[in-house]
Amino acid sequence: MSKLQKQIDKSQSTQEIEQKINTLQMSRSIMQQHQNEQQNYIVMIDKSELAQASISKVDEWLQILGDSLKQIATKELRNIIRDTEEYEKALKGEMGAIEQLKALLNVITEIKNKSMDMEFRIVEVQEQFRVLKMYDYTIEEEVQKEVECLMTNWEDLLEFADRKDFEVNDFKKSFSEVTKTEVEAFKVKIVEEYEKYMSHGPGTLSVQLDEGCELLAQSKEQIRRFNRTREENVLAEKLFNLPISKFPELVAMEEMNKKYDLVYNIYKEYTGQMKDFALGSWNKLDAAQLIAAASKFESLVKKLGNKLPGADGMFPYTN
Repeated sequence: MSKLQKQIDKSQSTQEIEQKINTLQMSRSIMQQHQNEQQNYIVMIDKSELAQASISKVDEWLQILGDSLKQIATKELRNIIRDTEEYEKALKGEMGAIEQLKALLNVITEIKNKSMDMEFRIVEVQEQFRVLKMYDYTIEEEVQKEVECLMTNWEDLLEFADRKDFEVNDFKKSFSEVTKTEVEAFKVKIVEEYEKYMSHGPGTLSVQLDEGCELLAQSKEQIRRFNRTREENVLAEKLFNLPISKFPELVAMEEMNKKYDLVYNIYKEYTGQMKDFALGSWNKLDAAQLIAAASKFESLVKKLGNKLPGADGMFPYTN
């Protein structure tokens, strides 16, 4: 790969490539206008071979620039056409179940949100092909037609998305009620889990540390599943223009688990260390190792006090 090609790959700015093309074409024109012979006293100097070699090299660079710009422009042209066609196909999808409606509304929202970015992409591609055409690089007729239709096709797609949005208004009203019901049922589940968490969770008085480790792991997994459902419900509420629900009990459990994680992580590391000592040979056990381990965990507990004020009064306790 030539140095010029590396520069193009590094910086794919259309303006920079056009400046290089313009500079090279001007240089080529100047070289062609120079006389190939020059009188130097009694000697006639023939520079035709040098001039032709220089022009050939410039032509080579111009071809590299043109090919690179065309490759960049064509790749983005294909991407835009693909994206537009995929959006159009999604808009034409079947409607019936609530999940299909959600998918359709997601597509409509995505099209509208990406409209400005897509228009910038289209303008950039059209500018790239304008530069190629202006400097007499070959552009296939079919490709040129595709470039000219890009903006019109995107505007047609936006209009189509607006029509689909209007068409599903009755579905949206119906399914918005379904969503409200699902969200309320989900809130009840979270409240029930929260009450269970507070009565017999990883931080309750009746729970010992070993059991607490298991309860914490179970709680974190349950909260992960709840958060996934919460995200789906919030997305549905946004799609149907419903008020966004809050889930304070879910947030509270997450925050408490973060605190309990700090405590239980020290306990798990401690029990792991004790198990290693127990499995080892007593005659090989070094007192210095025991002292170092004790100092380590004492330090961890002290640091925990800084991270988590009142940690020494937190439940659960160990026997």
